[in-house]
Amino acid sequence: MAEKYGEVPKRFTRKWWEYFWDYYKVHTIVILLILVSVIYTVHHFITAPEYEFNIAYSAESNIPQGEEELFRQKLSQFVTDSDGDGKDGVAIIQNSFISGMEDAQMERMMITRMQLEMTDEDTIVYIFSEDKLEYMIDSPEMEGAFLPVNQWLSIDVDDEKLYMCNGNACAVRLNGSKMLENYNINSDNLYIGVRNHSEELSDEMKEKIADAKRIANAIVEY
Repeated sequence: MAEKYGEVPKRFTRKWWEYFWDYYKVHTIVILLILVSVIYTVHHFITAPEYEFNIAYSAESNIPQGEEELFRQKLSQFVTDSDGDGKDGVAIIQNSFISGMEDAQMERMMITRMQLEMTDEDTIVYIFSEDKLEYMIDSPEMEGAFLPVNQWLSIDVDDEKLYMCNGNACAVRLNGSKMLENYNINSDNLYIGVRNHSEELSDEMKEKIADAKRIANAIVEY
């Protein structure tokens, strides 16, 4: 039998395998890569650890490589597991706006991702650089998104460290944070806020918010 690629040798003979590889190796490699990708994704989904809640970090630089997991483990120490579900503390979700980012489409994508984090009920603590906090606060849909500071902050801070939203302090400046310094995170331009859940809360969510408040206080302390 003839094909557009020439005469096809008898199947499963040496010449057939050589023929197959000559004409279909690109297709085969692509299919194998897709299969590997699917298998990896499924495996990652099945084996990835579950977390009690998320902490969003949106700034001009990443948490230094090698420090993120240590930082996550430290924050996870403030999380209770009263239901014994074994979830692994908190997850840190980073949205990095590289200083001088020239790709407008990429920056817009990161802003969209940052906004989506505000709609995820499992993201409770937010660490923003000042310009990203301003961007979020200026969005009409974000009105009342952050819990007033006086409802979660248990230590005294100077008024100059408070970020005001419609007459109420909604975030705290983190410059001088000992915890951030311990993990080589530049705190000069960072603020922290806690999400305001206005809906009726389950006991589980109340516990998560209590844990989030403890984490926020620990990060603010200096």
